[in-house]
Amino acid sequence: MSPRHLLALLALPLATCAGSPPTSAPGIEFVVFVDDDGDGRLGAAEIARVPGVALVANGERWVSGSDGRATLRAAPGTPLGIDPATLPPYHRAPAALVAGSAPLAVPLALPIGSNRPGVYLAFGDSITEGHNFEGDAAYLPFLEAKLRERFGRATLVNRGVGSQKSDQGAARIEATLAEVRPAFTLVMLGTNDWTKKPCNRVEKLETTCFTLPSLRAIVAAVRAAGSLPVLATVPPVNVGASALTPPQRRDWVEAFNQRLRAWARAERLPLADTEAAFARDGGGAALFFDHLHPSARGQQRIADAFYEALVIPLR
Repeated sequence: MSPRHLLALLALPLATCAGSPPTSAPGIEFVVFVDDDGDGRLGAAEIARVPGVALVANGERWVSGSDGRATLRAAPGTPLGIDPATLPPYHRAPAALVAGSAPLAVPLALPIGSNRPGVYLAFGDSITEGHNFEGDAAYLPFLEAKLRERFGRATLVNRGVGSQKSDQGAARIEATLAEVRPAFTLVMLGTNDWTKKPCNRVEKLETTCFTLPSLRAIVAAVRAAGSLPVLATVPPVNVGASALTPPQRRDWVEAFNQRLRAWARAERLPLADTEAAFARDGGGAALFFDHLHPSARGQQRIADAFYEALVIPLR
């Protein structure tokens, strides 16, 4: 081949080889947020971010960080999916999502109607009310701090009433919901029910005891009001600390919580398992201020249980 022909071949455009890797897709920042007004756009007032949510495309996945943000790589127009197993309870993904220009806003909906976004109603007895020892604000400050760090906002409203039984809670829940209009309602009742004759033995849980029917009525009222219910197991008692906490009371709490867990699973209700949280911390007197009421350390364990129920996806 003559030098002239060789130069002519070298001047021809090079063809793309079959099987060569495609050009890298652009990096697209996305932010996962709670779409309070339901318009699908990230408004200036929509400050709640959702970490731990996975977007998927072309067999790859990208997970939002602690600020709700991450960067994915996909060509503009690529359909994106959201892994439902990474969504916190009650959060709903958009029906359709495509890669576009950065930043990509990923709206999650919470079905709370006209209730107040970011507001959590703490509904219960004296363990929720607090004031059982100097400086006792119950579990609320611990949980509020954890939720604010996670989502960027949280306001907890305390509506605990000392000595209240679950049937009394059922009688006041509708008025409380109308007053507070919470996005979430955290229900922890049943501790005082054991003191009433219809509920004072394990075998009565299946006959005369009103605890589970009362909690069912409370959950129904919460749902009817457009709020999102989160249940808690009955916290353990400090067995032997007084005549009010014999071993039979512990047995009642354990037996009732078994029934409550089964119902929560069947209803797909988020459950703050306070009994399990106390057990993980070793149980014992250090978690109690007296025979019944948790110490500050015990209140932290209750906050941990509610936090897990609010952020860990339901299985």
